Amino acid sequence: MFPTFFKHKMREVKSFLKIVRGKASGSKEDRVKGVDQALDAMDDERKVYQQEKQEALREKQPEAGQDKVLRESGGQDISAI
Repeated sequence: MFPTFFKHKMREVKSFLKIVRGKASGSKEDRVKGVDQALDAMDDERKVYQQEKQEALREKQPEAGQDKVLRESGGQDISAI
């Protein structure tokens, strides 16, 4: 997740700078392009987050009761008793 996420975040920052440059120079085209590129980068970031969520949900959770019970005194397995 991390390399892809940061790639999209850097695209967003680059787009923000384009917006600022457009405001400073009075270029409406630069501002519009910057906003469009920033929104595209944010959409891609959203996809990365959604993929991360899906991976987390797919991971198998350990079932309750499957853990071995250990004695407190020696840490020995008592499930065979």
